Amino acid sequence: MKIIVFIFIVMFFIAGLNVVDRAVRDMMHIHDKQLYFFGYDDEFYRLHLLGRDYTVEKKGIDDRIDNAKVIIEDFAKLANNYLEKILTKIKTR
Repeated sequence: MKIIVFIFIVMFFIAGLNVVDRAVRDMMHIHDKQLYFFGYDDEFYRLHLLGRDYTVEKKGIDDRIDNAKVIIEDFAKLANNYLEKILTKIKTR
């Protein structure tokens, strides 16, 4: 339940930031800058957040995602093996 409330609060916060950002840009007649922006091309992810630009290589992100997938797959196999052992012990009793 706490996770659902937290996700709702974060979504509400982002929506509020978006409304305030649009209102300020309309009042100041600034239409080229945004509070946050996410874009990508063939080699880089680009993130503009609170006035700062961040550029991250796709290869670095893809490598970390691949590593996470391997860890999760290994954990799932290990958990499955333990589950099978537990079930066979329960069935033999």
